[in-house]
Amino acid sequence: ASDMPFLDAGFTHIVCTSAFKNFSEPLVALEEMHRVLIPGGIVWMSDMRRDVGDQAIDNYVREMMKLKGLNALMTSMTFKKMLRKRAYTEDSMMALVAKTRFRIIDFTQYPMEFNITLQKGKAL
Repeated sequence: ASDMPFLDAGFTHIVCTSAFKNFSEPLVALEEMHRVLIPGGIVWMSDMRRDVGDQAIDNYVREMMKLKGLNALMTSMTFKKMLRKRAYTEDSMMALVAKTRFRIIDFTQYPMEFNITLQKGKAL
């Protein structure tokens, strides 16, 4: 994500789901997304919230993922012990995006994740 093999302004949309927290250079990744988008292009991103509670994780694994037993336990522990610490809060995501040339169109939080929509400025 920090060095995409695409030409400038080649995409109208970028979708990034459940991956952003794993990027080693998130600011560089956002700048690369900006580079490959056409003016007016959109990034839609969804990822886990850092401030999600243990109960919300357990509910998500049980009710949304429909996991049970050892699979549910291992998945919940992965969310709680590994993925959550790399995730973003609303404030930390907004602070990161503020360092870019993107305009925030929407930010919505859900019990387990957030969705953010960004737009590259239109050409003058």
